[in-house]
Amino acid sequence: MSGQNKKRSVQLLIGPAGSGKTHACLEEIRTELKERPQGPPLLLLAPKQATFQMEHALLQDPDLHGYTRLQILSFDRLAEFILSECQTSIKSILSEEGRVMILRSLLNQIKERLRIFHASTKLPGLAQELSRVIREFQQSRVSPQKILDLSSSDKLPARARHKLHDIGILFQEYQSWIQLKKLHDPDHLLDLAADALRSSRELNTNIPVFQLGGLWMDGFASLTPQELNLLTLLAPLSNKTVLAFCADSFPEDKKEIFSIWLPVHQTIRQCTHAFSSLDSIKLDRTIIKRSSKHGRFQQNHMLKWLESKWTRPMAMDAMPVDEGSLNPISQMELSLSEAPDGNHTAAIEMAACQSPEAESIYVARGILRQIREEGMRFNQTAVLVRSLPAYQEIIRHTFDRYGIPCFIDHRESVAHHPLVELTRCVLRLPAFGWTHDDWFTYLKTGLTDLIEAEIDDLENAAIERGWRGLRWWNPLKGPEDLVNRFEPIRRKLLKPIKTFLGKSDHDSETKMPLPWNGIQLAAAFRKLWKTLNIEYRLETWDESAFHSPKPNIQDGFHIRVLEVLEAWLLNFELAFAETPLPIREWIPIVDAGLNNLTVGVIPPAIDQVLVGAIDRSRNPDLKSTYLMGLNESVFPAKPTAPMVFDELERLQLENAGVHIGSRYRTQLATER
Repeated sequence: MSGQNKKRSVQLLIGPAGSGKTHACLEEIRTELKERPQGPPLLLLAPKQATFQMEHALLQDPDLHGYTRLQILSFDRLAEFILSECQTSIKSILSEEGRVMILRSLLNQIKERLRIFHASTKLPGLAQELSRVIREFQQSRVSPQKILDLSSSDKLPARARHKLHDIGILFQEYQSWIQLKKLHDPDHLLDLAADALRSSRELNTNIPVFQLGGLWMDGFASLTPQELNLLTLLAPLSNKTVLAFCADSFPEDKKEIFSIWLPVHQTIRQCTHAFSSLDSIKLDRTIIKRSSKHGRFQQNHMLKWLESKWTRPMAMDAMPVDEGSLNPISQMELSLSEAPDGNHTAAIEMAACQSPEAESIYVARGILRQIREEGMRFNQTAVLVRSLPAYQEIIRHTFDRYGIPCFIDHRESVAHHPLVELTRCVLRLPAFGWTHDDWFTYLKTGLTDLIEAEIDDLENAAIERGWRGLRWWNPLKGPEDLVNRFEPIRRKLLKPIKTFLGKSDHDSETKMPLPWNGIQLAAAFRKLWKTLNIEYRLETWDESAFHSPKPNIQDGFHIRVLEVLEAWLLNFELAFAETPLPIREWIPIVDAGLNNLTVGVIPPAIDQVLVGAIDRSRNPDLKSTYLMGLNESVFPAKPTAPMVFDELERLQLENAGVHIGSRYRTQLATER
């Protein structure tokens, strides 16, 4: 019993980038795995996009051949691990798209009760923006009732109160909806895991449900109240806990509002306060300074010097490069007066270009020069930008022209994928009277049984002879040769539509179908896809793209779109299983879900240049990096203006005791 009552250690490990925090965490884990291969679980928390990188780095030690104790998890996966260990079964968890669809449906039902958003309920994108705000409230553990209480407070201006009133009502209705349907919101997962830990300890206060051999966390600049709460519940169950943060010092008592370390210092303060209040925890704070003899840039004096001065900039001179430089128009190399010897190679080049196209050409030529003259591989080079959409197609086109293979690291929107367009149109056709535009958008997806020539001929004839609306459901009339040519095509295009509507081949009834619930509508979509043999068609597209001379799409992209849509249908069934609606009312709900779907892309080859956004792409082992668009207001980027609560309203909410999301100044510090 005495062993259970001893204080557990929580260490806040603080140091700037390159000081060795990650190395220290991985070394502790390697030592534990090699000395005690069997034992209680070890957990390493990392951002979702960094878990594979951490696993790869851990196994670089040749003496560590494998392990069973360690799990490298994001916070969502950690919650699932806890629920599994506590033997708590959680089913029917919605996705983000499921929540957006429910909110879109609820907005239509409660619009008469809304004050600010009454006139905007039908605007596309409103449900998504309100979903983001509700997510911020949930992550900050703010209940709908607290929001409604604030909406009647005299401390806030009328506009903010009206917004809180509308969001509080919508949030309350949403929670009632998911409770009635026995569903779980995706942002409740961490709270469910925390409740499972509390319940297990209440059932047996002397014996915890499980013990951890160690808990490490690395790669996070901020923690939500949900995440911090879960950590405070886990720390007493772990033999040791190490939380690593990137900062060059401990936060001072007085806030440094203009410091680039502001977000991290706020997180360190929150952790210090949370763990200091636990009687079972002994809190230690350790700072790691950069070593002058060890570090990631020991072989590169210029980068080493720049890293040491990065947070404390100083005035310095710049020297123009020789005329034989790659960019004779305007280029500078930073001088390095503090280098230990004068025979160093310039490691940083700054070039001014006329346009993004000129930038991409300059980068392409530089990459080819390094490949040819320095023996570098494509996968040892990365091109980073602040905002990928502005550069994505420019880089793709330029690199294709120069023969440079590249992988653009982003999630591809599928809002306009042919299968998504087909799914939209088949719902719009009966709802809006079989319009010409909906018919031919449906046919031109390339996923129907008609070939392109038949579609073109049919469209020309339809325009010429006025075939619109319900005429498509009746046998064609006109010259015999015209009827003989197009009547078989008309019957062929109607067959899958009749399948979708649940009609027989000989049924010419054109009445609107009865209200469908979510299960019935999802079944109709699946039946349509099966009738059109969608899976085979998409596999054929993927195979053709793979064997093309210049593949411009990632491996298996189209079939993964089908998988994403299947997952969307499962959420659709969960959310609206017993909610019958007329077909026209389903359209905005379906659109709200489909518009937000994305697919993660997979590199089709190994030796490629990585192209990505600086805040998303992880680039551990690079020899060369090109940073494009290094312009003022781009680096650092100006934070996006909030759509629902502006900066002043967020400050007013913070003064009222409600912290949601990050304020403008915090976001700007994060950018810097």
